[in-house]
Amino acid sequence: MFRRAAIRLAIFLLCSGTEALLAQQTTCLERTIIATVVDREGNPVRGLTAANFRGEFRGHPVQILSANLDTRPRRMVIALDASGSMTTPKGEWDTIRALAGDAIRFAPSGSSVALLVFSTTVLDKTGLQSGPGPLARRLALLAEEINRPRKGFGKTALWDAIQAGLADLDPAQQGDVIYAITDGGDNASKAEPAEVQKALLRAGVRLFVFLLMEPLPPQRTPEEASGLGELAEVVEATGGDLFALLARGSLLDRRASRARGRWASILLTATRMYEEMWWFYRIEIRLPSGVDKPRDWKLQVTDENGGARHDLKIHYARRLLPCSPVGTPR
Repeated sequence: MFRRAAIRLAIFLLCSGTEALLAQQTTCLERTIIATVVDREGNPVRGLTAANFRGEFRGHPVQILSANLDTRPRRMVIALDASGSMTTPKGEWDTIRALAGDAIRFAPSGSSVALLVFSTTVLDKTGLQSGPGPLARRLALLAEEINRPRKGFGKTALWDAIQAGLADLDPAQQGDVIYAITDGGDNASKAEPAEVQKALLRAGVRLFVFLLMEPLPPQRTPEEASGLGELAEVVEATGGDLFALLARGSLLDRRASRARGRWASILLTATRMYEEMWWFYRIEIRLPSGVDKPRDWKLQVTDENGGARHDLKIHYARRLLPCSPVGTPR
């Protein structure tokens, strides 16, 4: 009698485990992807449907189940580089604050934005705010506080700051954004780029970067030059975007008409980046097979005949990760 009961229990547990495994495999094949589509001028493209997208994974077609413009409230952490190269008398700190203020003003109604100031460590944090007023006041105070002599300045821990920004978004919501305004150098982080990339992909958070770079010849070490490539790779992998501006010193001298014109052009480019942050498609897909390890995949925009639209550019998370084991966070 006892033996029969034990056998029944073993069969029940085996079947239950199999059903759970099959359910997990189905869930892992069906995923939600965030994608932004822009034209050649960088303007967002609206009105697309599932029929306008085509995907491929490991040489096989990906089924596009649905594609809809996402209109839910947005969240963003703005990470400001206050390292020595950005806050010296000839640095770009005024420009950085101006760009941050512009991003805050552009945020749609109902969105939440946080500020994070970093150098060797995180120097200042302002949690998610639902209105521009508190953040604008904080930026004004930072103009004086960052210029005061204090510990923590000098080196740059960009990857650590991105990780800190991700923690501020915990629990993350797919479509969240970390927006870093920096010169792209990193010489102090404990976190590795690959580690940060994986964390961003797991959370569904996109990385956007506004690079303020020195004109040639660049005063960069080989490590810093390599870091720029790693930064661009993470931006692309997460579905974000990067804009690089060659500049030295503040760009806010509006006394000359030429300077005013350049600043207006910079803000126009930044505005297009903001639109990428806030306007995106939520695409439901079904993969042809499971993801055994981090792998790249392809997503294209197509015309009515199924041909690729080369006049449009699509930003999406280009790397897929395996699903987490049952009971562990993704």
